[in-house]
Amino acid sequence: MNAFESCLELFLLFWHNEALQINSEITTVVSSSESRLIFTFPFCSQTHPNFVQDPYLRVMLTHVALDDWSEVLQEESLPLRERLAIAFRFLEDRPLSSYLHHLTDQYRNTGDIEGLILTGLTSQGFDILQAYVDSTGDVQTASILAAFVSPALFRDTRAERWLEAYHDLLDGWKLFHFRCQFDIARGRIIKETVTKEDVQPFDWVKPQLAVRCGFCKKMVSAKTPLVGAGTRIRVRDIFFTKSIE
Repeated sequence: MNAFESCLELFLLFWHNEALQINSEITTVVSSSESRLIFTFPFCSQTHPNFVQDPYLRVMLTHVALDDWSEVLQEESLPLRERLAIAFRFLEDRPLSSYLHHLTDQYRNTGDIEGLILTGLTSQGFDILQAYVDSTGDVQTASILAAFVSPALFRDTRAERWLEAYHDLLDGWKLFHFRCQFDIARGRIIKETVTKEDVQPFDWVKPQLAVRCGFCKKMVSAKTPLVGAGTRIRVRDIFFTKSIE
């Protein structure tokens, strides 16, 4: 039994399901000379909305009927990871590159974070996250994802805006404990990155405490930034002014 006969047998098995019952307009022919299954699947799928609701069976029948993987890759009911597996397995280099660019643009426009499978947490991935935030307002998901790479690996102003909005949201709900947990976890990611020497030490949080000299009124600053987990506070020597008589 070849692949086409197996598909036919599977199709006939699903035929008994009431959800897959269709009219006699469908023509099923098995050619003995080519051992190939031929039927009017595109016509049936358009005229009968309930025709083959199972996406995996529909994909099998589509490929058998049209013998074209490009039609299968347009089946959005399949998870992205499975469509990518089909594309990597059966497409040539040029069609594959075109398909990946098309998917990236599609997910960038729709704001579906499933597209991060394609882009990763990169600048293009942040484009998808921005579209996702614009459509859903979910700054929590964007902030958590961005915390893994920004500012540990690269800086992006969009990540800073999401973080600021997320902080304001937690503060408004008086969830200060959860905000502290988030900032500590974010600081640990940055510390691990610096420890592994993937990036040079940098001042990732502005000083929250500054001391000014009581005589010359100049700010006292450290020569080297302190990098640690969580919020950093600089401690300065304080000079008390005293008039000399």
